[in-house]
Amino acid sequence: MKRWLREPLLHFLLLAVCAFALYGWVSTGPAPRDGIVVSAAQVENLVATFERTWQRPPSAAELQHLIDRHVRDEVMYREGVALGLDADDVVIRRRVQQKMQFLMESDEMTAPTEAQLQAYLSANPDRYRTLPRYSFTQVFIDLRRHPDAQRHAREVLQTLTRSTGAESAAHGDATLLPVRFEDTDTAEIDRTIGADFTAQLQPLALDTWHGPLRSSYGLHLVLITAKQPALPASFDEVRDVLARDWSDEQRRLSDERGYRAMRERYSVRVDLPQRQRLADAATPGN
Repeated sequence: MKRWLREPLLHFLLLAVCAFALYGWVSTGPAPRDGIVVSAAQVENLVATFERTWQRPPSAAELQHLIDRHVRDEVMYREGVALGLDADDVVIRRRVQQKMQFLMESDEMTAPTEAQLQAYLSANPDRYRTLPRYSFTQVFIDLRRHPDAQRHAREVLQTLTRSTGAESAAHGDATLLPVRFEDTDTAEIDRTIGADFTAQLQPLALDTWHGPLRSSYGLHLVLITAKQPALPASFDEVRDVLARDWSDEQRRLSDERGYRAMRERYSVRVDLPQRQRLADAATPGN
């Protein structure tokens, strides 16, 4: 036995076994991932992006750098996903949701027919009406110039009832607002004088001075000479808007159908916090 222990060949075999075991332990690592393939289309996209940026094609070395960078990004992404770094990340979740929404909306939609648009208009007449229009003269009362602007406005109103339209501007305060609005729709009037100003015009009679009406600028006395109510729009007037709204609604309905189909694949359980359960139980009717 002592002679065998001193045998050089035995020492060599023991060293070989240890070296093999050490190599096996050191070389043990993660299982190889799926292969990365950089397709011709991806290379063309890399080249196109480079050309848009630098206004020239990349050299061979630059192209190789672009490919290497693409492979690096892919490796980093796959390793991150393998480690679960994409989990519970709000930004990534939102991006995936947006891409899923895009896929749902990218289904080819046929253009609506004339009959479909006519039916859509008939089903939604109130959405496609012309705006009411007014013709009127306004006299402006500046709140900053009169200690009791309401009383002053009533005095001017009495004077205006005895005046002609041509003399009316002389009774008001200076303003950059138009004195006369001619056949103007309610949206334009409200943009000029202030939101909801036309709501005060609606009940007023024609050819009589009224006021004072209030706006964000001050007080106004008005003489309405013509008004036109909202009218149903003709098909030709709103055809383009109808086509856009019809397509939007069809897309929304398609999205909802797609979501409902996906939703049916999942069971959902909601575990409410105890505080919320107690609050719900205390609500009348529960």
